[in-house]
This record gives sequence, C-alpha cells and structure tokens, in this order.
Amino acid sequence: MDLRIKTALPIANPNGGYNSFPISDFCNFDENSCTQTATGYQYIFLDEFKKACLFDREFVIQAFSNVELFALIPYRIGRITPVTIPEDYEYSIIGAPKFVQIQGNYEKNECVFPYYQYKSDRILNFTCSTFDNCPEDFNPVIPTRIFLAYKSSDLAESILHDSLWEFSQQNLKIAIVLLYSSIELGVMTLAEKTENSYKDERISSKIHLIQKEIKDEDIKKWLRKIKKPIKKNIIDLRGQVAHLGESINEKDLLKSYATALEFFWHYDKLKEYLEIA
Repeated sequence: MDLRIKTALPIANPNGGYNSFPISDFCNFDENSCTQTATGYQYIFLDEFKKACLFDREFVIQAFSNVELFALIPYRIGRITPVTIPEDYEYSIIGAPKFVQIQGNYEKNECVFPYYQYKSDRILNFTCSTFDNCPEDFNPVIPTRIFLAYKSSDLAESILHDSLWEFSQQNLKIAIVLLYSSIELGVMTLAEKTENSYKDERISSKIHLIQKEIKDEDIKKWLRKIKKPIKKNIIDLRGQVAHLGESINEKDLLKSYATALEFFWHYDKLKEYLEIA
C-alpha cells in the first residue's frame, strides 16, 4: 500500500479549510516528502495526510486513495447507469461523496434523487428516482467524483478499502467495525512469525510480540507509541458499536482513520522487515 502515489495532494489553508493541488504542482519527491514548487513549502507526506484525515470525510478518502476520477454521469430515471473501471487498471473503488438528496429544480418537479445501487472493485452502479410528474425528457448529467486505490492481495488492506467505502457513504457503524477488522488482520499478519502468537488474540498483546522481534530502536519506539491511539481511536470505538450498541459520530471516526493511516503507512515496511511475503 503506497499512499504516496497520488493524482492530487491535500494542503491546509491558513483560514482553516483545505484544498487539493495536482501532483504536477510539486517537485523534489523522496520517500517521505516533496516540495510545493510555487511556494517552496516542504510537504511531509505522513504529517499532511494525517492532518487531512482530521478535517473531513472526503479528505480521509483522498488521503488513502491513489487516483481521483471525475466523471459526468448521465442519469436516466428508473434505469441503472454503470461506471466501470477498465480491467487493465489495477485499482479498486474505495469511495465517492454521498449524493445530496435532490439534484435539479424542485419547484418545476425537474429533480432526481440519485443513489448508488451496487459497488464492486471495478463497477459502480448509479440509479435515481423522481416524482411521478417529473418531465420524461429530464435526464440530468451530474458531476461525480470517484476515489480509487491500488488493488491488494493483502486481506487487511482489502477490508480497509471496504471500510473507506462505507465511511464515504456515512455508514459509520459498519465503517468502524471493518476498520477494526483491517487493523486486527494487519497486526495478526505482522505477528504470524512471532513465538506464542496464538496465545493471546488481543491487538495490544500481538503488537508487544512484534516489538520483541524488532531490533531497530526507532521501529520499537513507534510500535510503543501507536498502541495507545489504536486502542483509544479504533478498539474502544468499535467496542461502543459492537458490544454496547452505542452510536458514534463522524468526528470520532476521523481520528480513527488518522490512526489507521499511520499504521498502514508503516505496514509494508514492517512486513518487509519481518520477512513476511
């Protein structure tokens, strides 16, 4: 999962908002940073992506995505309109902004209620409903933004992509349960070669086992540091939903995804270090 590969990068505005700039506006790329050509601003990937995650839902999806597509979708009332990613593209659909309820002129009954009917890795089906007295020739074209990420054979990353889609559609409870599962599977993968990994299934215990296998002091320090936010922002939040049946809010989930982004930022390096295929 290479989160550095983007078609656009998010940057905070001085007024507190966020903008996306095309990747062509940056130069001097290395493993951890790049430079905004016009301003000379040094863009530290992990720091900037985590800050973007804390801003709003759409920037969470952008932080985890590799490609953004902009499509003009012609809606046909009562029909399904598919958007298909070509087979030779090694991407999966991970998010799209949820539609506002109405598109069009409500006063003239020239309006539709678009929604997503089906999603797979490569196909996103749209459809829409409308009023009985909507003109038959009213078939609007609606701009649509779709986020893609590289397909992964790693189950933890695949479930993360499913979680991001649910979050993009504001299905918060499903999103946190899937996000927890992706972290759990990721930690299990990293711990699979450690001694006694089967004895305790808790994420924090498995991270401790991974630490014992690591000789690099910087990695050990990071593993100790990440345990607390994983518990607070992901494990405990999932417990509110799965065990207590409580509702959660989007602001809490922004922190969850910021934590997950940091974990998956280091995930491939840890697999390589631990010699996990």
